[in-house]
Amino acid sequence: MNLIRLFIKQPVTVGVGVILILLAGLISLKRIPIQLTPNVEDTIVTVSTFWEGASPEEVELEIIDKQEERLIGIPSLREITSSANQSSGSIRLEFAQGTLKSEALREVNIKLREVSDYPENVDEPVISASDRQHRDYIAWIMFFTSDPDFDVRTLRDFALDRIEPILERVQGVSEINVLGGREREAQIQFDPIRLAQYKITPRDFVQKIRESNRNVSAGALQDGKLNVRLRTMGQFKSLKQVEETIIAHSEGGPIYIRDVADVVMSFKEASGFVRAKGVPVIAMNAQREVGSNVIEVMKGLKAAINQLNAPGGALDEKARELGLQGKLYLNQSYDQTGYIEDALVLVRNNIWIGGILATLVLILFLRSLRSVGIIAMAIPISVIGAVVVMVSMGRSINVISLAGMAFAVGMVVDNAIVVLENIFRHREMGKSRRQAASDGATEVWG
Repeated sequence: MNLIRLFIKQPVTVGVGVILILLAGLISLKRIPIQLTPNVEDTIVTVSTFWEGASPEEVELEIIDKQEERLIGIPSLREITSSANQSSGSIRLEFAQGTLKSEALREVNIKLREVSDYPENVDEPVISASDRQHRDYIAWIMFFTSDPDFDVRTLRDFALDRIEPILERVQGVSEINVLGGREREAQIQFDPIRLAQYKITPRDFVQKIRESNRNVSAGALQDGKLNVRLRTMGQFKSLKQVEETIIAHSEGGPIYIRDVADVVMSFKEASGFVRAKGVPVIAMNAQREVGSNVIEVMKGLKAAINQLNAPGGALDEKARELGLQGKLYLNQSYDQTGYIEDALVLVRNNIWIGGILATLVLILFLRSLRSVGIIAMAIPISVIGAVVVMVSMGRSINVISLAGMAFAVGMVVDNAIVVLENIFRHREMGKSRRQAASDGATEVWG
């Protein structure tokens, strides 16, 4: 191996190269992502559709089946699964390895546009490049109040508008999900006796409200060289507009909603709940961006929580605005980094203990500090140099990669002993140090 002879002839160059590798490795340790497991990035797209009040059978028949008919023909689609629940349905599309997410999203969006005959009141399908079935959340955060007479679940809108955006702005956080709580809604509580007096059936009453609460395209109007698009804006924006809606006409004049019903702002009936420490709460979970350093992300997330909980923060202001006897606060109930740090410390300790024990055994058997020093130097140089390669290849430090390094320490020691013993054998044959190093390493370089 001419390369080995070249290294032997250039000891200063080799020494400088080793120093550069060590410096690059120390710099890489600050930049390499740290997480629990390696990234196994599959191209998965989820389509979610919401239909208020629909049963799972209706969702499957009117939404899921129609969407699947169009989506099944997408190129590179490997697997498609769907689920229908009360008021919502979702389709999970898994694409072949190597399919670009941008391409998959574009194909799904094009196919969904071909589905036009959705039932009334069905929301626009939401397309996301994420797997809602297999998510890895790095933190769970609970929204509490210390006022026993106040129901914190009524602050779901506040959590969505004020808390979620602050947490999502943390560097490395991709998504914050708010669970639990009660959504606000305008309720029209009609009086069946008054409806009967005006000879209006509940079906006609509901139908009239649906017809009035819509934005409708009114076509185009030619204005000289301009083609003006017209649109009738009829969606309700306030309770007053709802009350002033005409639902029928009688001899005495128009009949308004206020004549037969009370319009109030209330909360939806809860379909699920979240409890912590024995009381109902609002829960939030955090998902990190792929490739981000989970340790750094968690530091930023905790800083944002402390900012919200601080005196004069958003939660303190909201508590004073509501006149609460206690306070509002966030409590982090789960932190993935705790387990990650324990696992990483365990593997790092194994590397150190294994290296030290190997060095002690070598001292005991070789009884040569120079030989042991050569082998001991190979361990940190190899490990730190491996970190440089990992960063350049876009890898991360995780339990698997650290376990590999722990095994590699033993291989480095074994290989170093083989090379050193072969060089020693050539020295006993009367060769010079350089010649023995060249011949001995060349014979066992593999």
